[in-house]
Amino acid sequence: MHFDQRTQRALRDVGLDTDDLQAASQAVVEDGRILPDDSVELTLGPTIDDRVRFAPDRETLE
Repeated sequence: MHFDQRTQRALRDVGLDTDDLQAASQAVVEDGRILPDDSVELTLGPTIDDRVRFAPDRETLE
């Protein structure tokens, strides 16, 4: 999967580096999305069948 520049920037803002982006790209089967609270949600591959959220701080995830 290719992350558009906006998504890449959001993922970097929450602490991911290029290697992390590449690993996430390989694991994603559907689009990621930026949520209203500025966290990023990714849908993971079919063997995991779940979603994961990234945020700049713990409070955003609570």
